Amino acid sequence: MKGHPPHLPPESCRVDTHYRLRSLRWTVFLILISFLSGTAAALSVSAWITPAQVASIGYRQNAVGNGKDSLFQSTDPEFVRQTEQKIITVFDRRKKTNKLFYTDKALVGKAAMLSSDGWAVIFYPAYIVGEEKNWEAVDDKNLYYSFEKTAYDKVANLLYVKINGAGFRISSFADSRNLTSGQGLWAVGKDGWRRVSLGELALVESKTATPIWRPTRYFSLSSETTDGALLFNDSGELIGAVDTGQVVPAWLISGQIGSLLEKNTVKYNLVNWKGWMVNGVEWEGKKKNLNGFYVSEASGSAANKAVKVGDVIIKINGDAVLEQTLTEKIFIAPDEFKVTVWRNGEEIEAAVKKEIVKP
Repeated sequence: MKGHPPHLPPESCRVDTHYRLRSLRWTVFLILISFLSGTAAALSVSAWITPAQVASIGYRQNAVGNGKDSLFQSTDPEFVRQTEQKIITVFDRRKKTNKLFYTDKALVGKAAMLSSDGWAVIFYPAYIVGEEKNWEAVDDKNLYYSFEKTAYDKVANLLYVKINGAGFRISSFADSRNLTSGQGLWAVGKDGWRRVSLGELALVESKTATPIWRPTRYFSLSSETTDGALLFNDSGELIGAVDTGQVVPAWLISGQIGSLLEKNTVKYNLVNWKGWMVNGVEWEGKKKNLNGFYVSEASGSAANKAVKVGDVIIKINGDAVLEQTLTEKIFIAPDEFKVTVWRNGEEIEAAVKKEIVKP
């Protein structure tokens, strides 16, 4: 009889092979479960470790009329995405909890990217030389960067930082001539995104002669936001940064980019005149309407030759001198430019060359 005994496995099947196949199925199952568990754990840890400020999902808009903040979800996510690509978030890693989790105290602020090779700017009046060694930067993709070098503008309280990286998207700058009182802007700072609006162009009072290159008028903000917040218009162009309710204008930043790229430093290449704005002058016993900058002090080789004490500067490169734009015109003027001065009843045009000024 050639029948196969029922209590034995088929002749073609080895017992050890049978057990190996059954073990293999369980092994594959356990590996799959481990992989899924590990992935879930990694995502959970990332959500806890990664700063909430890095990826904004909501924005704060100042409610009209009641002075309260209301949550505002942008209707244009592409605007938000593109704007956040030009921003890095700076943290102090010494203030992490258990060297792993960020706290509110660890957030230094937001910085706007200025060059593709890593230069950025942050409003930071409390800067202490060398403290950036304890900082780290996080971009919109949650990638981390260390700091390579810094340059500090003590006039505007702006800290320029160079991070180790390349290929960054950079900020574009708004034309300051298009800024108007009541204009709506976006502010992004330590308290997230907020909708704010420009207030009046306020005068900074001074009892002494003021350098012609030092700003004397700043836009105020009609909505509260944190110091150091970056300001953008609805086109994603950088307007400036917030300093105790006033706007530090972006042209103070754009005027330093060339020096940063060439010499890794902040340079005040300006003219060393001091004085104040006037709207008239007494001449031959009569008042003459005359808008310009009265020069009470003039130092430096170029200034001594071209502009004298008692002159009234009424034009810069052919444009009339206005108090709200005077400083900007000096900052953005080329190294050599022309001024028109009123001197002893005459208008005189003179060539001027910028030189290094120590603030």
